[in-house]
Amino acid sequence: MVDFKIFLENYFEAQDDELEFVNYSEHFIDAPCNIYIIGCRPRVTIDKDYLVHNKNEIELLFKVQNEFNFIETKGKLPLEREVKGDLMLETNFPYSRFNIKDDLGYFFHGSEYQNKKDLKLKASYSLRVSNTDFDKTLINDFKALYIGQSIKMNKKLSPIKRLKSHSNFQRILSKCVSEYVDKEIYLILCSFVGKVGLSTVPEELLKVGDIGSYLRKLNSESNELTNDTKLITDIAEAALIDYFDTRNFNSDFIGSFGKKTHSYFKTLNESIVDKLVVEIDLNNLCRIYSDSIERKKHHGIAYNIKKDFQRDFFNAEM
Repeated sequence: MVDFKIFLENYFEAQDDELEFVNYSEHFIDAPCNIYIIGCRPRVTIDKDYLVHNKNEIELLFKVQNEFNFIETKGKLPLEREVKGDLMLETNFPYSRFNIKDDLGYFFHGSEYQNKKDLKLKASYSLRVSNTDFDKTLINDFKALYIGQSIKMNKKLSPIKRLKSHSNFQRILSKCVSEYVDKEIYLILCSFVGKVGLSTVPEELLKVGDIGSYLRKLNSESNELTNDTKLITDIAEAALIDYFDTRNFNSDFIGSFGKKTHSYFKTLNESIVDKLVVEIDLNNLCRIYSDSIERKKHHGIAYNIKKDFQRDFFNAEM
């Protein structure tokens, strides 16, 4: 049996207001960013009236929002220099961005961005690093809302700069403001690649002894499939949309993966491949889920190409 595995090799997380800071060429060197996932996480805010400090660190009070309820937790950040004068916390509604300032200027900006008041710290990122005992699944779990391709974007630019004017992205932002008042929008830029492997040799070849010819054909088709970035992208996009069922924002591919009219169908159906596997593993970042799919770091779907793309899920790490 021949398996064609499409998997997540590399990824990068960003929020919509970080687009201009993402260095595409630095993060995607060996393989392009060909898929992006737009989703949301619980909003983390800062208590504007709480600030405790000594000469070495500051203590802040964070609030994780769930609808109109809040889970409170404190975190500590080391100060990079001695405090001069009064130490102040600057923030505005909805209090998810903030700055720490004294008479000399802002803390945590670094020399390059020193005293740029528009550059604010994020409560969500600050909570991640300031409290190691906090249950980070409360703020890291990522709900997938929209899945799209980025392969057609200018490779010299960060692929998410285009999203500033992307209609679906703007629509999700608007919906998040109106319907998900307790959420913030995040993006996961993904690099999906392919690998072909031989799991078992067909019994008929063992009988006739024509394994050499079969392996040469396998090697030729393997190179064609794994080097076809557009094919890999089309498959990953369609499979992930169908699996996570992001129908609120994706109108195509829901419940129809393996349809004869899809761009990848003819190539796979006529290939030597028996089983197609699509995996997304965000083990070092977060658990990903949707309204119909449970929260896991690692998701996998298998399709039997020779049986009309019959779908099967396999157990993956939670």
